[in-house]
Amino acid sequence: ETESEKANLAVTLSTAMNEVLAHASFSDHPIEELVNQACWKNLLQNHVNGEKFTPMNTLFLRLFVAQPGFSIAVTLLRHYSVILFISEAALEKIFKPVMPVKEEAQYLAYVCHRHNHCPRFHIRRARFVNLSFTSLMKTDKSMTGLFKPSCILCPVLHKHKFDINCYGVPQDRDFCVISVPKLTPEFPLLQWFIRVAPRDTSTCSQELYLCHRWGLIRCEWRCRLISQQSQRESISEDLDLFLQARKDPDGTALQAFVAQVERRVVGLIIIRDEEDIELIRANFDVERFMYFSHEEHGRLCHFFLNPVSLHHTKYLFGEVLCLAHKSCLYYLLHPPHYSHKVGKSHFFSCKKRRPSCFLISSCQAPFALYHTNRKLTMEPKVTINARIVVVGASDTGLAFLEALTFCPHLRFNNLTLISAQGLLDRYSDDNTRFLATSHCYSDQDQAQLSLRSWISVVKGKMKAIKHKYDYLILCTGLQYQMPSLTTDAITQKTNSVNPHQPRHRHLQPVPFNLFILNDQHDCLHVHQWLMDKFVELTGDAVLYGNTIDVFTCVEMLMHLSVSSRRIHVVHPPEEDPFSCFHNDSVEHAVKQALEREEVHVHHDCLLTDINDGQHTDPVTSVSFTTDAQTLRMECAVFFIFSYKTVDYDTFKAINDAFLVFDGHLVIDSTFHTNDPSIYAAGPLTKSSRRYHADQWSDFCFNSKKVGQRAKLPGGYNYLHVLKRFIFIICILQGRDIVTGRIETDNYIHLHLSPHDVAESITCLSKNTLPVSNLPCLYRKHQLLLNHLCSRYDEGLVHDMYRFNHRELVLHDRFADFERWMMAPMLMAASVAEVFQKSEAYSALRKRVLDYLNYNRYHLTMYARPGMLSSMSI
Repeated sequence: ETESEKANLAVTLSTAMNEVLAHASFSDHPIEELVNQACWKNLLQNHVNGEKFTPMNTLFLRLFVAQPGFSIAVTLLRHYSVILFISEAALEKIFKPVMPVKEEAQYLAYVCHRHNHCPRFHIRRARFVNLSFTSLMKTDKSMTGLFKPSCILCPVLHKHKFDINCYGVPQDRDFCVISVPKLTPEFPLLQWFIRVAPRDTSTCSQELYLCHRWGLIRCEWRCRLISQQSQRESISEDLDLFLQARKDPDGTALQAFVAQVERRVVGLIIIRDEEDIELIRANFDVERFMYFSHEEHGRLCHFFLNPVSLHHTKYLFGEVLCLAHKSCLYYLLHPPHYSHKVGKSHFFSCKKRRPSCFLISSCQAPFALYHTNRKLTMEPKVTINARIVVVGASDTGLAFLEALTFCPHLRFNNLTLISAQGLLDRYSDDNTRFLATSHCYSDQDQAQLSLRSWISVVKGKMKAIKHKYDYLILCTGLQYQMPSLTTDAITQKTNSVNPHQPRHRHLQPVPFNLFILNDQHDCLHVHQWLMDKFVELTGDAVLYGNTIDVFTCVEMLMHLSVSSRRIHVVHPPEEDPFSCFHNDSVEHAVKQALEREEVHVHHDCLLTDINDGQHTDPVTSVSFTTDAQTLRMECAVFFIFSYKTVDYDTFKAINDAFLVFDGHLVIDSTFHTNDPSIYAAGPLTKSSRRYHADQWSDFCFNSKKVGQRAKLPGGYNYLHVLKRFIFIICILQGRDIVTGRIETDNYIHLHLSPHDVAESITCLSKNTLPVSNLPCLYRKHQLLLNHLCSRYDEGLVHDMYRFNHRELVLHDRFADFERWMMAPMLMAASVAEVFQKSEAYSALRKRVLDYLNYNRYHLTMYARPGMLSSMSI
């Protein structure tokens, strides 16, 4: 590793043309040849003339380089003095020698004090004046530049708006409180204050910050190993293990530290050696924050700190890393402990890597990973207190929250999710898969995101839009609705079947055995009801609709041991010229499976009556109009999957807020509605008519990835990947690559565009499908798939599942690799011969080898230079 990679802070000065002029690297300890990094404070105190150097105010210059003849540029560090142990001629004007205590000192130390380049404010002794802060600013104009007019200093804490009971309020005014508007950018003074989290019911437009006078004491932090057995009474079981054996039960080394201020213990940290480094690296994007090496990695087990000292947290972690000889710390958060606000300020969330055949599997339950290292302890985050409210826990809403919470340089303090069912801890179960899924957020995804650690969840439904927010994001999507059974609708269908039935709101109460499934909570409820009141009893189940959810529900009913002869599938007239499968072979296989199971199927039937129009509870019969005669069936449970649209309460709230609604909520190209503070995305929305792009509305696209997964009758696993509108355009263009047969459980259909790009993927098999890998083929050129077309034409491709197994395109970083490779390609000539002789070709080849070498722990099937010579033949 280079000095810059090891440094806590690295500063590079460059020109507008990206020409490097100078570079400096700083560390939190001297070079290892001089002293152990955990003991450098004692070294300075014994050899330097009484200077107070601590980890909170000291950095060490490890590397400095500059262009010849370039004048020195000074970087002002607001909180640190810099010490140099080896004199450099170019730095003599900035660094001054420190007089040693002993003349026989074997080294010289040079120091550059911060206050020589960034002077401190002169602070006069304060006096108490019983005036409001606004009046004080008008009286003393010298304070205008120090505080914003909206700041308020007050001795009283408003307990009815903020949770501050843990601090206590002494009578001698030990606390200073500042209240600032939520949209005010964080200014330097607030770094010494602790933000008080508002209660969930608070509608206050101000942010409350609190500081105890102990937090301003000029104190010295000490983190030391605990060695006294007498402290065991107040420490947890892990600390007992440390005191007894300094090891976990599995033999992993433990280290325990306490933090002291004025000889008082204010914090405790217990860490252990991290031994699952390869597992973490393979499943989380740790390289986003550090150049991965096999230095010492630690895992944070416990962390306690007095709230008064929370603003010192980053210094505490930096000191622990130094004393423990660790390069980084991890914290593993397992569900359901999502309420822990762990490391929001000083730990960074690690994104999970996309599951693939390359990942190292683990027998332990999925978890969320938080990370910090020495460099990150000095990296500030921009605090955003704006009230951002997301309505709807749809794939779109969760993807938006994921994007915000995983911004490494931003800290969002007021993220709120409003959902009718809240945020479920468990999203799927083998016994509750009544609906097809997009495979965007599985149980493992939820565990690895731990969104509850970052957002407030409000269980409720949007009834009206009032301006109690700064930004509102509408992601409610579309839901199955109860069709209207009005007299007008019935009369309209008496003589002929009209697919364009008026879709009025159903005003009658929904019977308890009529189910409209829209989310996992509905599936959990219907599963319990079926097990209690249907499976072991008599009566039929009627499913009404044309969507794929009808077939997944049929399969789940049979999975719950419901006799297939008790199941009736009723299809309304088709409005879409294409079936829900978009594949004739799949549709034929499903029809055959229903026939084999003797499931009753009825076509071109339109729902007109429930209980012969009596509107009684429960549902005992349903009636449909057909081309021939009225179809009436008795039933014990009725499922409706007829159509999806915007929920009525959502529509009313949108309409009452004067937002433009044209069948869907109208947005522009940047997701704005006509209200500048309200955004929207997902199937709820559409483009304005002035774009003439109704076919490209958000309804045609998935928010995170393009795909649909389902369990179909006959035990088939189904996966379909496409863009809805692309399919309609390209169905008669391009070519098809089909391997396997449905009967042999290895059917896969790949449709290529006229440009040989994969536009749709359809898989059907009774075996488990690699749902994380197959969508990677989408939008890939056939040349990237090992010249798929030519090999298919030559009869060499018999099974696409095996043909693409362990291909480079399946790697989760292949998209980044493609963008990286485009840079030299853009500079190359179009002629192949010229390109191969150009520098761009060499750069391209080098990047391929660098990528394979960097990811060699996954891509072991590719040879690299020097590999063959090192192997014995």
